[in-house]
Amino acid sequence: MVVMLTTLVVTLGSALRSYRGVEVGYDADRVAVVVPDYEAAEYGPQRMLELGAQLAAALERYPIVEGTALWRETVQEYPPRPEADVVYEGAPDGLTMRERLYRYHEVSPSYFRTLGIAVVRGRGFTEGDDAGAPPVVVVNESAARVWWPGQDPIGRRLKLGRDAPWLTVVGLVEDVQGTHHLARMVAAGLAARAQPPRPVLFRPLAQGGDPPPGWRNSGGCLGCEGVVIAARAAREPARVTALMRAEIRRLDPRLPVLEAGTLLERQLGDPLARELRFNRRLASAGSVVALLLALLGIYGVVADAVRRRTREIGIRIALGARPRQVLAGVAREGLLAAAGGALLGVLAVVALRGPVHRFLLHGDYAALGTGVTDAGALAVATAALLALALLASWAGARRATRVDPVEALRCE
Repeated sequence: MVVMLTTLVVTLGSALRSYRGVEVGYDADRVAVVVPDYEAAEYGPQRMLELGAQLAAALERYPIVEGTALWRETVQEYPPRPEADVVYEGAPDGLTMRERLYRYHEVSPSYFRTLGIAVVRGRGFTEGDDAGAPPVVVVNESAARVWWPGQDPIGRRLKLGRDAPWLTVVGLVEDVQGTHHLARMVAAGLAARAQPPRPVLFRPLAQGGDPPPGWRNSGGCLGCEGVVIAARAAREPARVTALMRAEIRRLDPRLPVLEAGTLLERQLGDPLARELRFNRRLASAGSVVALLLALLGIYGVVADAVRRRTREIGIRIALGARPRQVLAGVAREGLLAAAGGALLGVLAVVALRGPVHRFLLHGDYAALGTGVTDAGALAVATAALLALALLASWAGARRATRVDPVEALRCE
């Protein structure tokens, strides 16, 4: 039991580290974000953008800030399904509904640079992509691979709705997940199922306005986050987060902050990350209890063996056996018992690892933290158990060195 629980603790810890390292396509640990509580201050969409621009300008004066960006969170509505009415110019015939799925983001021109998203072809957005300019869009590699396989996506057009205007693709960026709370969980699930990232569409904030059918923007709707302000930290993201809070208080003292921290911290608070941490704590507590019970059991077995063998030990001492020899002989028996239990524990871990992972990580995420790490976890857990078993056996066997041979023989 000790080996099983300790291995589970190490494996869950490895799963959490693997979850932190899931590739999301941007520098989540270096980008600090702040989301004010717009509803509390009754901010409308335009006022959100104005505050974001003011805050970004204030933050860029600090040397610790390498860049700033704004984006508007969007929420998908069901029904209608937004993918149903999209028109892709030059796309293969018969695209399935799943192949039409996409994620929609409205971002500032500095978004890709600030988040560290590489532009593979074409260009990102510029200040010239305003409301009076031709409508443009940037897509990720998965979108190009699904909608225009084997073709150059630059210059292709699409419509987000039958009656919507044509949008021209001006840039292709590397595959990237969303910046929302569940982005890392979605990426982990896709990676575990060996599925590629989903298509993503980026629109300039200045050309946003009304979202496409099936989406609603975050302009004051209940539960929406509105415009997110981000800053790329040259060092110490926590300091940048504190600066962002201070600047918001300066710009509008009545505006509370709903959320502040790095994108990584934002995503490590999602349901899967919380579940991993809870399971690890639960397994850790179980390991401690099982270890204490094992130590007490070993000590009790050795002490009982000494009591039952008092006459034998007394005779050995009377015949000249040294205390060290008696101690080693009795302790060896306790250690052998612990080694047998550890072997059974290792075999149980090997047999039950798959079902336990599937139960704790819901199947899709069972690949997180598994593999060669389990062998190391088994070795560490077994070595720790045997070391503590040796200590408990030694403590119990010390009673044997205090046996008085005269008293032992008189009792017989």
